[in-house]
Amino acid sequence: MSNIHARSLVILGIALAVTCTAVPQIRTVKPNTATRGASELLVNGDYSKGTQGWTLEQAGNAKGAMTVAKEGPGGATALKVNIQSKGEQSWQVQLHQGGLKIEKGRKYTLTYWAKAARPTVITVNCMQNHEPWEHHGAATEVNLSTKWEKRTFAFSGPWDDKNARITFTNLATAPGAKYWFSKVSLTAAPFKTVAAPKPAVKVPPQASRVVVWDGESAKSFGGWANPPTSTYAAKTGEAHSGDTALEFKFDDENVWIGCGFHWFGWKTGTNVGTDIRSMTHLTFWIKAQGTTGDLDAQLLCNGDVLDTPEHHTSKARIALYSPNYRDGQWHEVAIPLADLVQPEGFDPKIVSQLDLGINPSGKVSGSFLIDDIAVENRGSAAQGLRVVGNQLRDSSGNVVRLQGVNVPSLDWSPTGENVMQSIDVAIDDWKANVIRIPLTQDLWFGYEKGKRAADQGEAYRKIVDNIVKKVSAKNCYVLLDLHWSDAGKWGQNVGQHKMPDMNSIVFWKDFAKRYANNPAVLFDLYNEPHSVSWDIWQKGGQVEDASKGVSYRSPGMQALVDTVRSTGAKNVVVVGGLDWAYDLRGVLDGHGLSDKAGNGIVYATHIYPWKKDWDANVTPVIAKHPVLVGEVGTKPWKQGDPPHENVYTEEWAPAVMAYIEKHQLNWTAWSFHPSANPCLITGWDYSPTSYWGAYVKKALTARKGEESFVWRSDCSSESSFINSNQRLISGHYGYEPDPAVPKRGLVFAGRLTPDLKVEDPESVHLHPEITFDRFRPGSSKVTFDVKVSDLDPVELGPYRTKPWLNLVTLFDETVPAGGTGWRPSVMVNLVGSPGKYQVQGYSRSTFYPVPDDGPEFVLGKWTQVRVETDVNKNEVRIYLDGKLASAGPYMGKPGLAGAHMGLYTNRLMTRATLFNDDIEIKINSR
Repeated sequence: MSNIHARSLVILGIALAVTCTAVPQIRTVKPNTATRGASELLVNGDYSKGTQGWTLEQAGNAKGAMTVAKEGPGGATALKVNIQSKGEQSWQVQLHQGGLKIEKGRKYTLTYWAKAARPTVITVNCMQNHEPWEHHGAATEVNLSTKWEKRTFAFSGPWDDKNARITFTNLATAPGAKYWFSKVSLTAAPFKTVAAPKPAVKVPPQASRVVVWDGESAKSFGGWANPPTSTYAAKTGEAHSGDTALEFKFDDENVWIGCGFHWFGWKTGTNVGTDIRSMTHLTFWIKAQGTTGDLDAQLLCNGDVLDTPEHHTSKARIALYSPNYRDGQWHEVAIPLADLVQPEGFDPKIVSQLDLGINPSGKVSGSFLIDDIAVENRGSAAQGLRVVGNQLRDSSGNVVRLQGVNVPSLDWSPTGENVMQSIDVAIDDWKANVIRIPLTQDLWFGYEKGKRAADQGEAYRKIVDNIVKKVSAKNCYVLLDLHWSDAGKWGQNVGQHKMPDMNSIVFWKDFAKRYANNPAVLFDLYNEPHSVSWDIWQKGGQVEDASKGVSYRSPGMQALVDTVRSTGAKNVVVVGGLDWAYDLRGVLDGHGLSDKAGNGIVYATHIYPWKKDWDANVTPVIAKHPVLVGEVGTKPWKQGDPPHENVYTEEWAPAVMAYIEKHQLNWTAWSFHPSANPCLITGWDYSPTSYWGAYVKKALTARKGEESFVWRSDCSSESSFINSNQRLISGHYGYEPDPAVPKRGLVFAGRLTPDLKVEDPESVHLHPEITFDRFRPGSSKVTFDVKVSDLDPVELGPYRTKPWLNLVTLFDETVPAGGTGWRPSVMVNLVGSPGKYQVQGYSRSTFYPVPDDGPEFVLGKWTQVRVETDVNKNEVRIYLDGKLASAGPYMGKPGLAGAHMGLYTNRLMTRATLFNDDIEIKINSR
């Protein structure tokens, strides 16, 4: 990803969590209607009226001030920004002007003079001046010197926006930093309407492929480019298919270029063209020609949301700096529509326009050819996974728990043994949702028994390809495991070793590139590391193995993670600990791995009967990271087995399955093969073994009873809330240990004191927000631990005319378009008077009765609150430590969209402290 847009996304993401200090009134600039020519859009760009129209936004601890003086070029007036205190992030001081009207397809030019007290880099962008703070495809880094220089920033509007803004950001770099701006002007070029082409070929609504642009059947296209010195054009003679491709050409410019393709989907309930709602992927072919520098492609899907006037943009990015895109060959790129980054309310399958562009970083030359752009239905592939806290989530935000089996034999055989049939039985009959496939790096490249096959491993690779296709088509996941290595010598010493070797780097460069970003694929980086230090496990080093007569250098596990990410693959990676991938203690002891460019790391443990003390070696990691029991199993001991394996008991299998269920671990049992012990099956008829397979099959077939959605947080850090958007109020809101019970760890704390001043005169909100990616219909159960202390005044009540304290608010839907805020469905409030406090439920103007003999809420004591909503019976039941405290009718839309957890009260409450811990939200189907 380029530095420009990577940084822009960071700024955008943070902007969602920052409340702007001032938002100018929206204004519409009316250009000359006869010519639709260039018009000045900014107010007070010459600063003749002081700072009017301009806002200096400050966030966190960053502080700055702006003044106006005649210090500009040629004696012109200039605006000076002086940074008084540095922010934690450079974006926390921004100079901007909002209220600008940006029109889709129109070209804009920002010109300005600027300098700095010392050479530095800032960012200039055009973006929404309102939620969700999306960029208009326009951002650039600017190197400022100590001398006045005139700058130009050109961009095009990818969609209509009545309230956009121009922003100079990344100013809060250091105390004493100074910036000057003068003669700032934003103009719009004459507007040219480009008619959207009609699809050349009428495709039935349920077609498997819809052509967006192929250079043959769709010769013309609407589009935009920025700036004119960088071009795109149809190019003949070098297409992937047919005779015409689309060329993006660079001319040593640090700019974004792109073009737009227009097609019509399903809009406002009327089928005006091709319905692409059944499609799963956006695909195109790409080829590099003499390119230098780093690039990445960005796709923007613009759509009108069904039955609403809303217009949204969905984004996806593809790294193009990997060498495999620069070999002069055509490469196919397939992006799951479900994996596009989606603003709220936007379905990327209901779109009317695709904008595709390429963004360079620094000086770039050469060109890229694009051809055969289409949307396709590639079957019911699984959604891509990412790590969130200690969970795995799919691209729709659902918690995914991987439960399945190991299907071995490709680790020792180049053709495998009944692999495809075993996958069918494991998924279709045993109901696994993940298959772990052990592989060997030497077989991948065709090395076997000291020789290299004539096809150099191509047949082996095609088997793995077919496995991925089969599992993906079944809407399941496949964990591809580097099981055996060679101690650094291809075709020799093939087997299980202490650590990966340098040939493992070669393997992952090729392997990860092949399955990069396939939503069904996870990577298990190395099977069972052992007998080395945690430093070597993490960072690599020399490995000696006298028992096998080998000595080799290991790159370490962090290097394998980095190698996978260098290919552009963001797939979740699985990393086993030490002691044959059993011991995970080092992960929490300074040897955890970093993954800044991918979808996250799952740590793996392998549990067999001779692996003791699970709570010491495994359990502590579960609260912080997702854990996969990558191998687990037991077998009766027989003559010839190693002595340490003679530990079988009939109680072990149910005990280990109970441990897995208690902690809701991901797991893949060993093994779905009749001779790779411990065996799940007795033979190729797939009958389960009584000592192990029967327990696994029972657990897998019971999997359908799980909740359709689960959200958990141990409140261990601010990041444990996925989308908290409440700004920090120093001394009143944050994450800190309970001073009385520090073993509970870090918890969310809200603190209200008489000196707290807020803008809302009626209520105080000190809490993070939990919002789901979409509305979740169904009954729900919300549990959390809470502690309230320092309560003042001592009398509470449920109404606005009395003090009241809210423990949790649940939301069933957001307010419709045009409204603000949230619509609560259930609230749980602390009520009472001195000596007796209780909780009371509320749902849409209805307060629930509190039974006289209901449980007391004790101040200063940790209490579990459970809120159960039955949407079928329209009933809510609230429990304190398992005892019914309040109940009443459910008056909302059946389901949940989010929650507030924390301190929420009115100003009649002058003092209170509230802690939260161990939050879990479960939503079942109706």
